[in-house]
Formats: sequence, C-alpha cells, structure tokens
Amino acid sequence: MSSVSTEDVVAMYSQYPYPSPTVGKSLSYDIANLFYFLCGKDDLNYKKVLDAGCGTGQRVLGFAKRYPKAEFQGIDLTQASLEVANQLARSHRIHNITFKQRNILSLDLKEKFNFIVSTGVVHHLADPQRGLENLCRHLTNDGVICLWYYHPLGEFDRLLGRELLLTLWDADRANLSKGQRIMEQLQLRLLPEQYGTTATQKERDRNQLSIDADAFMHPIVNAYRFDEAMAMFKTCEVDWVAVNGINTPQSMKLVDLMQVDEQARELCLWDSDLFEDEGLIDLYRSLSKVNQLRAIELLTKPTGFTVMAGRRDSYQKLARRIEGNMLPKEEVPEPYPRLLRVD
Repeated sequence: MSSVSTEDVVAMYSQYPYPSPTVGKSLSYDIANLFYFLCGKDDLNYKKVLDAGCGTGQRVLGFAKRYPKAEFQGIDLTQASLEVANQLARSHRIHNITFKQRNILSLDLKEKFNFIVSTGVVHHLADPQRGLENLCRHLTNDGVICLWYYHPLGEFDRLLGRELLLTLWDADRANLSKGQRIMEQLQLRLLPEQYGTTATQKERDRNQLSIDADAFMHPIVNAYRFDEAMAMFKTCEVDWVAVNGINTPQSMKLVDLMQVDEQARELCLWDSDLFEDEGLIDLYRSLSKVNQLRAIELLTKPTGFTVMAGRRDSYQKLARRIEGNMLPKEEVPEPYPRLLRVD
C-alpha cells in the first residue's frame, strides 16, 4: 500500500463533499444541542467559536443559527465543501459566520477562540497529535475544545468492511470511481442509526453516498479508546480533560460519573443502566474515574464519543457533571495495554 497524503484526503472530499453537497432547506443542530447541555442558557454573547473541519457546513451553520450573538468561523481543507457551506449560509441568511480554507496540520489563524469544536476530523488526520496540538494553541485562556472520535469497540465491523474495501482497491487507490464501485458491490453502507439519534438534518437533505464514502473510502482512519484520547492532550496547551458523552447504535448518552446532572437526567448514563446488581454497582463506584470510564466503554461498546479539554478552570462554566468527569492533565495516565486493538 502506498503512503497516504493530505492530497488524497482533499481528492476524496472534493468528489464526495461531506456531510452533504446538497444546499438543502434543513441544517443539523446536533452540535448546538450538545452545547445547550454543556452551557445551559448561556447565549455565547461575543464568544468566538471555531469549527475545525466543518465540511459542507450543515452542523456549524445550525450552531451559528441557534447562537446568533456568537462569532463563528469554519475551516476546511476542501474548497468544494466550503462552496457548499457559503451557499448554505446565504440560503439560510446566517451572517455571524465566515469560512476559510485551512489545513489543521499547519494551522495559524492569528486569533484565539472561546470554543473549538471538531467533529470526526482529528481521527482522519495524517498526524492527529500534531493537529490536536495546533487546535489547542488557538484556545483563549479560558477556552474549551470538544472533539468527536470513532471508538474501536463499536466500530469494529465497520472498520473491517473498510479494510476489505481498501484491500480490494489497493492497486488503484487514486481511482475514486473504482473505490465507489467496489464499496457498492460489497454493499457497504453506514446505517442512519450507527451513532444514535444525533442527526437532526432532514433525510431529504442528506447524501448517503457522501456519508458512505467518508465511512468506508477515507484513506486515513484512527479509532480511540477513552484513555488514548485523553492521553493525547498531555502534550497540548490545556489543563484538564473529560469524556462528555457516548454514541451507540440508536442512542446517545451523556457521561455523568458523579450522577449529579438532574437537568439532563433522561440523557445521562446512570449506574443502574450499567449494572442491575447492587454489589456490582458498589464495586463500580469504588473505582477511579479512569477505570469507571473503562467499564463504561467495555459494557456499552460505543461507536463514537465526545472528549473535552480546556484551560484553567473553564470546566466551571459548563454543566456540573463535567467537573465530576474531569481529570487534571497531570493525572491523565498513559493508555492501558490492550488485549484487543483496532488500528
């Protein structure tokens, strides 16, 4: 297999803009909803928000529309995607956002952001660690970053399908039409419920081919366990790290290790959801946060998850459960040796 470059990623997204090349009538509000459960009634007045790897913009535009008092910026590698994003912004009359073509691996925006979001992007970078460090350097002194990653336990079958596709396609990887044909012959398709019910964009405005290409044809994919994702922040300019939530097929749950978020109780993962036996619940509650998180991922086998980090005591402006989930960066351990790995 030949080495993969950023140009290969640009070529794929130029042919299959993600999440959809359609300038439709609906937007996706999953990130906006996430921030409501993180920030409550904060209107983000005068706050600066960066979406790193915004693609065709459906998510960040939904976010910007929900929070008109904030200043948004979306960056992406691919001009084809940004053209769709700009058209969407005009179509939906959203004016508190700008889009720029930038590479996260060489990022220097000359400004800082109160919030940085990056949904399903860092795990596709040729150098994820470098990309994460670049993003964290763009945080304000009280800034927070929120990322969404693939998880190897819940994504095991999908990643096997992707590996089979790439194996059959290996001799002619630059021929994207051939890769698409093999994908369709293998009947590889990402089911709508793979990551729970987070997508709020109308079905008519979603493009299944772009979604499938991203899931199976992407030349770079990394999947992380919780401790691996947290350990990546050890070299970044942040002070704390926390796992925020998990996605499983047909569901999305917020992690609340201290069981304190009554406002979002229906969305939180409770100890009784993990174990029926009171003795096992007591054992679980006696574990360290890292081991509680390990138990959660082993029991629920997430397909994806959100991990957050921030500077200073920025966790105090977020939902109370984040402080309960939070680890100071210096207390984040090295990843646990695995019996099972999916790379």
